[in-house]
Amino acid sequence: CLEPTCKRHFLSEYTRRVHMQTHVPKGPFPCTKGCSETFSRQHDRFRHEVTKHGYKSKWTCQSCSGFFSSQKSLKKHKCTESVRKRWKQT
Repeated sequence: CLEPTCKRHFLSEYTRRVHMQTHVPKGPFPCTKGCSETFSRQHDRFRHEVTKHGYKSKWTCQSCSGFFSSQKSLKKHKCTESVRKRWKQT
């Protein structure tokens, strides 16, 4: 990461660029559930609305309870044992 206070390291340039968006102070995606949070990525806003405001996603994996912002994302999802464990921990 290029942010002086962040100690994260990434193997790929793409992953680093995606991570850098988390350091952008105000994002173009405001919470639609009534709080003042804004997000640099639409996916982050969606995850916030599900976890903090109890929004129920239309697209949820029946095996691991993982939630997705689109039907396409759910279809691409590969539900393995390690994925199920990760979702159960959150």
